[in-house]
Amino acid sequence: WELIKELFKVALGGAVLGYVMGMISVACLSKVFNDPLIEITTSLVTAYVTFFVAEAYFHVSGVLALVVCGIYMSHRKQCISPEVHHTLHEFWEMSVYLGNTLIFTMAGMVIA
Repeated sequence: WELIKELFKVALGGAVLGYVMGMISVACLSKVFNDPLIEITTSLVTAYVTFFVAEAYFHVSGVLALVVCGIYMSHRKQCISPEVHHTLHEFWEMSVYLGNTLIFTMAGMVIA
């Protein structure tokens, strides 16, 4: 029973924390209009802080917290200025590309 209880704590705790972090991030983004630097930085900081706080302080699933936070923010797209939306999308596309390149380069060096 302890294992099942811990699983629910980790999973549900991560989801709840992600929801709360998403609400905080949307509240912060709603105060800013048409400032790409602040909106992009807020989205980046939200991702890192959500994962770090979940894993280090609450000992819940950081991945689930981040997924729930992202889903919450994606349903509240109006908090991102229309002029910044494209720039934000391009920033995250480039970040994903660089992350994948780094991961596969390191995996190739380890295997070789």
